[in-house]
Amino acid sequence: HGRADEIALNTRSIGRFLANSAASRGNLDLPPPRGKLIGASLDKGLTWRIVSLICVSLPMSNQTIKTPCVGLCSTVYGDLVCRGCKRFHHEVIQWNGYNEEEKRAVWLRLEQLLVQVMAGKVEVFDPKTLRGQLEQRKIRFVPHQSEYCWAYQLIARGARVISNLEAYGMVLLPEFRDWPLPDLRDAIDREFFILSEAHYQRYIAPNFLKDALGH
Repeated sequence: HGRADEIALNTRSIGRFLANSAASRGNLDLPPPRGKLIGASLDKGLTWRIVSLICVSLPMSNQTIKTPCVGLCSTVYGDLVCRGCKRFHHEVIQWNGYNEEEKRAVWLRLEQLLVQVMAGKVEVFDPKTLRGQLEQRKIRFVPHQSEYCWAYQLIARGARVISNLEAYGMVLLPEFRDWPLPDLRDAIDREFFILSEAHYQRYIAPNFLKDALGH
């Protein structure tokens, strides 16, 4: 398949993947949750909340898209999905050759999966305050993405030092309010990776197999 086919596959399959995430995760060997984990039951209300959070944050065509790389690449050790940025191995390898549209397709998939995880654990009630705190503390984030992606960056960078999330314009959902932030950060990252890996196995790997078999 060419790159155009890869972009089309990314954008078409993500909707199906979100709709079937509960079924996909039901076949995974997950550790026992300490609270309600997103994907265990994805109701219609949460599905529409995820879709609305993403639709308002799609990048404009004239925005420069940089690499999602976080400086921790596990694909060099043989992983098919990077445990750092959650891109697929071929996306990491080919990234510098991708055009803006191709990169945007990857960014969109990463954003959708991350918002799915975050919307089940936190509520961002003041995006302006959250953005201001990120800028003040020089925490790396992508401005055109959902505020739930910003929330992830905050927790990822500040889990050990933040004592009051409300000061950052966000709160944990009730079932997670007794979780230490470092534990929640690790659970979020693990779930983000599991969703990315499941997406790869369901939608990407079969196409590589078809190519190898000459179909």
